[in-house]
Amino acid sequence: MLNSGQVRSYGPDGIANNSDDIVYPPSAPVVTGTVAITVKTISGGKTVVDPNGYRVDLYYANSGVEASVRDGAKPFTFSNVPMGLHAVRVVKTSNPNAGNTMVEDTVVVRPGTTNAAELWF
Repeated sequence: MLNSGQVRSYGPDGIANNSDDIVYPPSAPVVTGTVAITVKTISGGKTVVDPNGYRVDLYYANSGVEASVRDGAKPFTFSNVPMGLHAVRVVKTSNPNAGNTMVEDTVVVRPGTTNAAELWF
């Protein structure tokens, strides 16, 4: 089996997946990261962290096609996100007829890292 980002030789015996195979690099490279979003707003003169009634959408390219994931539960965390520049949107869900976008921004995902962002509205 060929893993993403690795080169495999079947070795001297020409049989796949046994002890004489040569694989470089030995471990598959990490090409994903994690995105953690904190939503903040001000209500009654106080900062409210991750208020109820919101979700976070993350948009990214998947083989050249737009893909997205949603997180409607706090804390807003996305794992195994492909590396690159991604759009983030906070959407108000407490009014089902509204579906209002409250704030949008971008985040850069680097391999093997967790990227944290605060989005204020």
